[in-house]
Amino acid sequence: CVTGVQTCALPIWVLSVLKAKGQLTDERIGGPREYAAIVRASTVHGKAQTRYGTVVQRLVLSDDYILEYVHPCAYFVYLTMICDDFCQFINKIVDKAGSQPLHIILYGDEMTPGNPMRPDKGRESWQWSFAILEYPNHLLHSTGGWSHITTLRSKVINGLTGGVPLLAKAILHILFTGTHNFTDGFVVQRPDGGTRMIKGTFMGFLADEKGLKEFFCLKGASGLRFCPHCTNVVNKVDRKSTRLNSSH
Repeated sequence: CVTGVQTCALPIWVLSVLKAKGQLTDERIGGPREYAAIVRASTVHGKAQTRYGTVVQRLVLSDDYILEYVHPCAYFVYLTMICDDFCQFINKIVDKAGSQPLHIILYGDEMTPGNPMRPDKGRESWQWSFAILEYPNHLLHSTGGWSHITTLRSKVINGLTGGVPLLAKAILHILFTGTHNFTDGFVVQRPDGGTRMIKGTFMGFLADEKGLKEFFCLKGASGLRFCPHCTNVVNKVDRKSTRLNSSH
């Protein structure tokens, strides 16, 4: 039988052992050199030029904030230029879809990067990424199948007029209505050296309850109007009400 004192002392002992071995630190990605190498690589790839501009671009989100993001069209074009495997993969996906546009899923969630054993609310950030529904299931279920768009600290978003809905609108603009987007299509390289057009259409959001609440600026599960499709949700219904004929 384990007593309450022993149960409480166990995680403390585990943390003390990890700290003694130097494994409970805020050191990122193994060490300063490795982190610096990743930063340099990110900078080089972010500044790479394509026919749709650099991979990392900027968008005026508000009067006092400029958002840096990975442009999806430039990103796909760049990957087909530097990675033969991705070039063959994405062309097979488009061949399978035929003349139909690809279906784009947008994912957004709030996260706290860093040491999971030392959570810090000051690190809370919103990250946004997208995937193509036509990808094979094993890829959709892995982080490698989701293309990163941007990450923004929660305290920065909370200081902007519009908050998370403003950011969601900006992401949709980048993907589907910007200067170069999935709706109008963009040209990527083929394995044989030629080019082809890729088009996509918005399929929907993927998020938890809190995420959907933030995207649509809803009351949430505790409110009376938590579903964007329902007229209202209450615990009593008037028999004479027209809501009885509602499909929701």
